[in-house]
Amino acid sequence: MRVLVIGTGAIGQRHIRNLLEIRPDAELVLLRRAGAPRLTFPDRSVIVDTLDAALATSPDIAVIATPSSLHMQVLPALIDARIACYVEKPVVTSHAQVAELRRALADQPGVPHVTGFNLRMLPSLALARETVANGVLGTLARASFTAGQWLPDWRPSQDHRASYSASSELGGGVIFDLSHELDAVRSLIGACEIVSSATAQISSLDIESDSVACIVGRAAPGTLVTISLDYVARRPIRRYELVGDRGTLIWDLPLQRLELQDQAGATLLAEGGQSFDVRQTYIDAIRSFLGSALYGERPLLPTLEDGLLSSELAIAAHEMGSRP
Repeated sequence: MRVLVIGTGAIGQRHIRNLLEIRPDAELVLLRRAGAPRLTFPDRSVIVDTLDAALATSPDIAVIATPSSLHMQVLPALIDARIACYVEKPVVTSHAQVAELRRALADQPGVPHVTGFNLRMLPSLALARETVANGVLGTLARASFTAGQWLPDWRPSQDHRASYSASSELGGGVIFDLSHELDAVRSLIGACEIVSSATAQISSLDIESDSVACIVGRAAPGTLVTISLDYVARRPIRRYELVGDRGTLIWDLPLQRLELQDQAGATLLAEGGQSFDVRQTYIDAIRSFLGSALYGERPLLPTLEDGLLSSELAIAAHEMGSRP
C-alpha cells in the first residue's frame, strides 16, 4: 500500500504515525514544499516537492494535511486521478472553492473520499447523537456549542504567531480552526442556517486572524443555536448543551461527562475512559479510511460531500463575522 501524505506539519506527522501503527508495511510518499524544515521520516519514505512527482509514484490513497486554504492546490488533480482522499477539516475556506470542488466530485463519482472530522468518532458523541435521534429530549428549543483554549498552549513547541492558526490567508482563525463545533451542530441536530456572526481579535495574542467568534444559527424545525469559539480560554473548554421540552443533554469534553437532565433528575450516560478518548479517534479515523478506500467498507467519517456542508457553515459564519 502506497500512501501519499501532503503536508507534514503537526497533524500530518500524527497521521503518518497512525498509518504506520495500523499498517507498518505502508510505503509513504511525502509531498513537502521546497525549503520546508528538515524532519526525520521512516526509511522507506519517498520525499517529493511537486504534485506531478507525487502522482508519478501511483499512490493508492492520499492524506491531505496542508492548511485548509491550500487544499484546492492538490484536490482537483487527486479527484481526477480517482485517488481516495482523507482531507483535513475544514475542507475549503471559500464559496468559490466549494463550487469548484463540487464540480470535480461530480465529474468523478464513486470514490470514497472522507473529511477529517474525527470527533464524530467519539463514543460519547455517538451516544449523544443516538439520544437526540431517539427523541429523548423532546422538541429541541435551543442548543449551545462552546469551545476555546489559549492559543499558545495548543502547540507549545511552536511560536503561535507563526502558526497556521494566526494567518487568515492560510485559512486560520478561530472559526475554521474550531470547525468541529459547526460539524457537531449538523451531526447532532441537522441542517442549520447561520443567522448572524460576530468576530473579534484579542491584542495580547498578537495575531492577525480572528481569535473570538460568537455565531447564531437556526436549525429545523426552529431550534436556535449558538456557537461560541475562542483562542483565549486559559483552561480548555469544549461543552455542548441541547435543551428540549422533555430533557437537557450536556456533553463536556474536559470534564469527560455526558449527562441527561429531566424532570426526574440527572442521569450520567457516559464518563471518562474510551468514551472521551480524542487521541484514539485519530487512529480510528485513519483505520476507517483505509477500510473504505481499500476494502469497500462503509466509512465512519463524513464523506467529502458531507464535510463540505460543515465547511460551508464555517465559511458563512466567517464571511458574516468579517463584515464591517
